[in-house]
Amino acid sequence: MNTKYPFPAYIECCPYEPLLPDYTPEEQLDAVLAKDEVMNLMGLRNYYYLANDLPGLLEQLWVQEPENRKTASLGSNFGFYIGWEEIQRYVRERSQRILVGSQCQSVNTPMIHVAFDRKTARGLWYSDGYITDLQGNTDVIAQKVAVDFIREGDQWKIWHLTYGADLVDALHSDPIEGDYGMLGQLKTWFGTPTVACITHDPKYNWNDNYPAEPEPYESFRSTESYGPEGCPRYRQHMREVKHHA
Repeated sequence: MNTKYPFPAYIECCPYEPLLPDYTPEEQLDAVLAKDEVMNLMGLRNYYYLANDLPGLLEQLWVQEPENRKTASLGSNFGFYIGWEEIQRYVRERSQRILVGSQCQSVNTPMIHVAFDRKTARGLWYSDGYITDLQGNTDVIAQKVAVDFIREGDQWKIWHLTYGADLVDALHSDPIEGDYGMLGQLKTWFGTPTVACITHDPKYNWNDNYPAEPEPYESFRSTESYGPEGCPRYRQHMREVKHHA
């Protein structure tokens, strides 16, 4: 039995034991409970999504502190909304672009790592869901959902969230031709982000592995996050923009 940590069952199922920090029993308990709180947060997010209450989702589950709101982001295959006002703009405009009859976005296969300093956490889920409009037309979506969480006081909040869609399939029509196929529908739904760029191209399946699976980490770094700076294609896009400026 490993006597260094007070929770052997947790340690035995963790493949990264050599990388675990030298926690006190209280710190180890805090890290374990943080995972549970993050899981519940993502579950609650789904219920807001089912109710089509995206404004409530933002106000209740996303970051509250002004400094964190400045750097909050929402991403998809087609770019990022960066900053709180931009994310709010997405929510307002989405309600005009999509007249939702019903929708569902379950999240499965969680992979979560709490930073060793226990100030942030990273999680990746796979989501199978659908959106049905008021006429009953249904689009099925399969995608990764990647999230950076940050602790504000005694609560965990969503800080950066990005989708990596692999498939959009319209059950009500023939496949759409064009550069993005059915993902073109997703592009329309996502609107006009702060920075428009291709972050994940599913044409060759998971060739770019974005968003990538989280790994154990000591503390938050923007270049390793699920925010814009953690996306290789975003960084390349910004270098090209700077070069041509």
